[in-house]
Amino acid sequence: MRNDKQAKQKLTRRQVVRVLTASAVTGSAAAGMLQPPLAEITSESLRQAAKVFGHHFEEDRLQELTPVMERDLGRLQEVRDLEIAESVEPATVFRARR
Repeated sequence: MRNDKQAKQKLTRRQVVRVLTASAVTGSAAAGMLQPPLAEITSESLRQAAKVFGHHFEEDRLQELTPVMERDLGRLQEVRDLEIAESVEPATVFRARR
């Protein structure tokens, strides 16, 4: 049984990305082949992804996370869809300009 500290644990961005990645991976694996990213994230896919990483979320928490993960999945797809020429080298230094 979980203790109060675990129940109050906040979800970090890193954990969100891990769960999102795992949900996309488990969805593809369940289909038996690699497919485009999930068109929809469900509380069940989030539950399975959390289980992969040893986490457990209550149903109300999963309901809160589902729209957030859906939005983030769309943003990640935008990044994946970017076409960058092979000749473009990755930035080795980041300089924020105002």
